[in-house]
Amino acid sequence: MLFFAARVVHHPAMQNPTLVLLTDRNDLDDQLFGQFQRCADILGQTPVQASDREHLRELLTGPAVALCSPPFTSSCRKRASRCPR
Repeated sequence: MLFFAARVVHHPAMQNPTLVLLTDRNDLDDQLFGQFQRCADILGQTPVQASDREHLRELLTGPAVALCSPPFTSSCRKRASRCPR
């Protein structure tokens, strides 16, 4: 995932993209964030981990690599349950 993200970030056609990774488990979130943080030189920027939805909104106003954790999943499930099938 890290190398794919690096290729996307460095591809000229992407023009400085913002990558958001959503995870469904805290341990996976911490593992991915740690990996991305250790390899910031490959990405060419330092990743940022969103702490909540408001923080994610702030991060999305500018260029960043953001990793999002499970606090977002419960509200997503609530919204999905209201969607007609």
